Amino acid sequence: GKIKLGFNVHVGYYDQEHSLLNPENNLIDEISDDYPEMNIGDIRNVLAAFLFTRDDVFKLTDSLSGGEKGRLTLAKLMLSQSNFLLLDEPTNHLDVVSREVLEDTLNNYTGTLFFISHDRYFINQIATRVLDLTPSGVESYTGNYDYYIEKRNEKLQLTAARPNDSQVQKPNKDQWMLKKEEDAQKRKKEKQIEKTETEIHTIDARIATIDALLCQEDVYTNHIKATELTDEKSALETTLGLLYEQWDMLLES
Repeated sequence: GKIKLGFNVHVGYYDQEHSLLNPENNLIDEISDDYPEMNIGDIRNVLAAFLFTRDDVFKLTDSLSGGEKGRLTLAKLMLSQSNFLLLDEPTNHLDVVSREVLEDTLNNYTGTLFFISHDRYFINQIATRVLDLTPSGVESYTGNYDYYIEKRNEKLQLTAARPNDSQVQKPNKDQWMLKKEEDAQKRKKEKQIEKTETEIHTIDARIATIDALLCQEDVYTNHIKATELTDEKSALETTLGLLYEQWDMLLES
């Protein structure tokens, strides 16, 4: 397909891996490289707004946790002239504080946001429109995630309620049994979705905790402990990927 940007649209991109950060820069240099006209005082004020204070500003970006990298990336985006932000899984690996900063910043953003996320809580906080990509095309829902689920279920129920030729031939008792079975399957599916989302958030929280621990001196200087945490994080990320696949399949089924 093709994408055609409107007049005066300036795009900013939030990468979940924060690969655009220079690992050899400290926080001040990271801002200064992109905005050389800013003085140190102004840069410090911006960083402070994203919870980087005192000696934090002299940390190398490579030493930051996932949540800290997210806040730094967001700070740079807010300084840009971008009026259209693309965000790829913005809540991945964020700690609680960084999530709050992200949500507050995006809710106060006056431009347009377009984001992909498996985080229903984040979608509920931020989204005013949900696009559902289906085999038959794109369906638009003007509202948050809860609104999308409500309207999608209504549409599915209406479709299921329309009798086809085979259903018309069925006796009333068979129709009642079929409806009862469909309702039971629907409840089972909703419970599976809720369980999967809970597991995803639990693992996300643990990964954020591990990222924070790996930035502590008593941990990263302890080779055994650091290795244990790194191995645990790797295993959790594998599990997380499988859970996201399962979540997608449940929503599409």
